[in-house]
Amino acid sequence: MSIKVFVADDHNSITDGIQSYCTNSTDFEFSGRAETVDKLDHILAQKADKIDVLLLDTFGPEREFLQLVKRLSATYSQLPMLILPNNDSISFAKKLTDGGANGFLNKMLGIREIFESIREAHNYPNRKILRLPRSEPNDLEREEVKDLISARELQVIALLCRGFKNNAEIADLLSSINPGDIIVPMTVQTHRRNIRKKLRDYGVTNDTSLGYQVAKWDLLDGSELSSINGDEE
Repeated sequence: MSIKVFVADDHNSITDGIQSYCTNSTDFEFSGRAETVDKLDHILAQKADKIDVLLLDTFGPEREFLQLVKRLSATYSQLPMLILPNNDSISFAKKLTDGGANGFLNKMLGIREIFESIREAHNYPNRKILRLPRSEPNDLEREEVKDLISARELQVIALLCRGFKNNAEIADLLSSINPGDIIVPMTVQTHRRNIRKKLRDYGVTNDTSLGYQVAKWDLLDGSELSSINGDEE
């Protein structure tokens, strides 16, 4: 069954591109468009149950748009909502996803990446999706991530990115890197859970997406696997 996509955007070029892709796909169906918030409200009131994913442009000032997202999320809680923003502000993205949006997609993404995100939002409605252009490194985002992650969590990330997946193996390696620290598999599991939780809003949902994001951020330089002398558990 095809995924029904509705677009609320006052830029016809974007909506036309989404419609054209749907027309040539057996997996997606274009469910309609709205150029204004009033028209969107009118259509959703009539056919929200016939829409699988809503793509929403950032109408108006950021504060007003955030209120719109919160209102739509509360009214149509079963309808996945992806935002097509006018900027790459990670803080704005967090506010939107905290307000009920399922994801934040930059308009400069390729059409295939946009539709991969639509499919992900449909199949995993509880997952938060963050997609920034791969060609534009975000220094602010990198610094925010560095502030979120502890030294021990960074060591776990470094080992995961080097292909170590077993918690017991990672625990043994961490214990050898940090003499005097006794690290057990359960501790590693807790670190991995906390890493995913902290980085969820940055597009990290599993080890594969973690590796991709870490590479994009250029987060590792090799020094993270030096001893941290038991600091920051």
